[in-house]
Amino acid sequence: MCRVPEQLRESVKRRLAAAAEEIFELLEKTIAEYEEESERQRRTLLDQLLLQRQREKRGQGQELRQELRERQVKTRDREDSAKTRTRTGAKTRTESEARTGTETGGKTGARTKTEGRRDRQERDKTVASSRPGDKASL
Repeated sequence: MCRVPEQLRESVKRRLAAAAEEIFELLEKTIAEYEEESERQRRTLLDQLLLQRQREKRGQGQELRQELRERQVKTRDREDSAKTRTRTGAKTRTESEARTGTETGGKTGARTKTEGRRDRQERDKTVASSRPGDKASL
């Protein structure tokens, strides 16, 4: 009689060992699946984070490009107005030099009195000839 319980004990041990082995295999498989899922989710979150940062950078890049364009426009406007002021100042200086040269009778790169009169006379003739019904145009 003692032998039966011993055989039963050995049979139960084998079945328990096999069940334990099966449990550990399933546990390892489940842990591996969880690790894979966790890694997948981590990658997904990182991808989303990277995409968000890229969008922010693009947005910042667009903002920076817009700001750069605005600065370039302002710079061009300033340069244009400075050029206009320079041209206006040069014209004013040229006209005042012409007047000074005409008044003194000298020729300082400007027209003489005679040249100025000829220009005015030609201009007057042109204006008079372009008026309809004027005697000069008949």
